[in-house]
Amino acid sequence: MLIVAALLVAGRVLAASTDNSLYNLRIMAENDPVAAYREVKQLRAELTDSTTDSTQIPLLNLQARLEFLLADSVQAEQHSNQALMLATQRSDAIGQADALLNLAKIVLGQGRLELSTELTFRSAALLSKMDDPALTAEIMFWQVLAYRRRGREQEAVTMALQAMEIAAQSENLLALAFAYRGLSLSYEQSYHNTESLAYSQLMLRTAEQIPSRLFEAYSLQDLATRAGTSTAFSVAETLMQQAIGLYRQLHTPFSLSIGLLSQARMYTDQQRYAQSLDALTEAISIYQQYPAALGYWYALIARSNVYVQLQEFDKAEKDARLALATAQQMDDIMFHSQNLDLLATIAAAKSDYAAAYTLRVQSSELINSHKLQMAQHNVSEAVSGYEQERQQRYIDSLNQQNLQQSQQIKQKQLQQSWLVTLLVGSLLLLLLTVYFLRRLGQVNLQLRGLAARLETAREEERKQIARDLHDDMGQYLTALRLDISGMDVLCADQSPVVAQRIRALKALVDKAISIMRSIVTSIRPAPLEMGVIFALEWLAEEFSNTSGISCQLDISPDVPELVSDKYMTAVFRVVQESLTNIVKHAEATHVIIRLSVSYRKFFLSIADNGKGFNLNEIKQNCYGLTGMRERAYMLGGELTLRSRVNDGTEIGLTFRIAEDEVIND
Repeated sequence: MLIVAALLVAGRVLAASTDNSLYNLRIMAENDPVAAYREVKQLRAELTDSTTDSTQIPLLNLQARLEFLLADSVQAEQHSNQALMLATQRSDAIGQADALLNLAKIVLGQGRLELSTELTFRSAALLSKMDDPALTAEIMFWQVLAYRRRGREQEAVTMALQAMEIAAQSENLLALAFAYRGLSLSYEQSYHNTESLAYSQLMLRTAEQIPSRLFEAYSLQDLATRAGTSTAFSVAETLMQQAIGLYRQLHTPFSLSIGLLSQARMYTDQQRYAQSLDALTEAISIYQQYPAALGYWYALIARSNVYVQLQEFDKAEKDARLALATAQQMDDIMFHSQNLDLLATIAAAKSDYAAAYTLRVQSSELINSHKLQMAQHNVSEAVSGYEQERQQRYIDSLNQQNLQQSQQIKQKQLQQSWLVTLLVGSLLLLLLTVYFLRRLGQVNLQLRGLAARLETAREEERKQIARDLHDDMGQYLTALRLDISGMDVLCADQSPVVAQRIRALKALVDKAISIMRSIVTSIRPAPLEMGVIFALEWLAEEFSNTSGISCQLDISPDVPELVSDKYMTAVFRVVQESLTNIVKHAEATHVIIRLSVSYRKFFLSIADNGKGFNLNEIKQNCYGLTGMRERAYMLGGELTLRSRVNDGTEIGLTFRIAEDEVIND
């Protein structure tokens, strides 16, 4: 027993010693990456075949981190993949998360933004299984960057605040540094420059406490960027020079190149183009020595823009062409489009208007195609999400019914087994039945309430999606068509080829506008915003035009034009669903829609002269009728159905509307 106890104590001491050594190496990496890299390589060289993976995994991840800092991306990717494989085999959540984060940084430098985002979120999915505040805060910081790349600013701010809570609770200085940087970036993006500066200053103080020269350099660079908008330029310039000086001392090429890009941007804003060119040329030479597609593209585009300002268009075009070749290797269409726009600007400056026009068209086609695909994807995603929720509700309802049936069967078996206690059993069954019926009633009320809220949310979402498509995409497409029409006028007599191309583009834009309007109408018809009478008139006319079935609309003069949205939408959707069913099943030639009101009580009916059906043969999965009944319930009304074979069908909806629900009598 004493020997076993001694071995356990020795094991704990060894583990603590290993953790302490790794922490010291991590801090060394923040202050002298070159020396830390030598130490890690030496430690790995001393490992034997009997060394456990628990020792190798963190060393491999630390080595990959250092190799990335020192711009050896090939070795960094190899060692990250090796660490990921070992960590996965051992179900080591920290090792997996660290390796995935290293890979996310590496592929981001290669311009593979989507893969970088995917790896970042795969790493974040492991946060609940690990207890490492510094790594947790770092992963959440990279999530902030990923959300910002996607334009999801609210999620970015939320993630930064969560990282701050975790870091504050752990009191881990590295975690605090990452959290402060995430908040600084989030406030900068929302134009809260004062708060952004404050968090950058907190990051600088924390970096000095760790100590971490690398974080100190990041802080100085961030402070320089923020200070350039609120103080004298000389202060920002001094801070940036200090940051770049630290990057040079640390021998971290990628960090240095990013600092040089920031410095060049500051000089360009001040129209100090010679100094900007010096910084950009050095950054480009770094990326040529240590390839990183994303940074290389940014540097080339920045230098090309400076050459444009200096009217050195041949040099500007050369850089822009190199950037275009780099952009074609990356997976984000926006880089390609921005590159084409720059080349078009240069071509126009060189009076090559035909080339400028062609490049602008290519850029516009890329952007419009991308926006249209995104809009269609968002609509499909919203509809698909609602269908999945509806199916899940139906499955949950079936499960609830099965549970109740199972309980009833058990009760019957219990009664049969205990005949002697029949009276007591009957009483218990009665009490239980009353209880379950009450519970069932409560559950049904809750489910119906939930269905009502979901339906309201669905209509609001439809309204928002339709408004966004109409206002945003419609505005851009209309502006694009006006520009193309203007170009048609300008170029009609100059070049038949260009004029023909312009007409083709105009037809393409008209087609896109037509598709966009069709999508908006299918989601939320615009007549709904103009009152129930106008909406029904539009619906009847559309029905007649598309189906060939005559549709008569009989609306009482005392029906108010405008009522609350929930009543107007319910009436519209019931009529819409009824007309859809008539087209599918009724074989009718004439439809009459009647709407009247008496003492605030509305009466709606939709009658056809179709083949009708036997009410006793209605299928259980008739979702259209179920949906209309739910809408009637939401209004506190009643839905009736009358039909006979060969004698048509009539659907009636009756509901009462409160006096304050009428917007304009």
